[in-house]
Amino acid sequence: MIITGATTEDLKRALARVNERFAGNVCFNRFDTLSPTRHRLTLRVISSKEPGHRLSVPNPWGYQRRLVAACWHLYGHFFDALPADAVIRTSRHTRYPGDTWLDWNVGSIMCPSWYSDCCECGPSEER
Repeated sequence: MIITGATTEDLKRALARVNERFAGNVCFNRFDTLSPTRHRLTLRVISSKEPGHRLSVPNPWGYQRRLVAACWHLYGHFFDALPADAVIRTSRHTRYPGDTWLDWNVGSIMCPSWYSDCCECGPSEER
């Protein structure tokens, strides 16, 4: 994703706030500074056995693997911790302040699965 309108310090503060909620298990997977207020980054967890990890899309047998990718809830809390004027551009959406909690189907037509359901956070982690 590309985030504009936030400095490197803003992004590090947002990561620190998310780490308070997810037991210090979050780190930047990719962090490229394109300009002082424009960054390309992704998040991941340090351990897939700790909070904030993502699960793979369920297969027909119901088995899901734990991934080190960040879950939907973790990204939502990270986006909420960013400055109010930050704009987030992903491959699917451009998110402006206030609409950071967008959900979409990551499964297939035959086996739909929402991105927010591919983790073990549960409804207690919602906003």
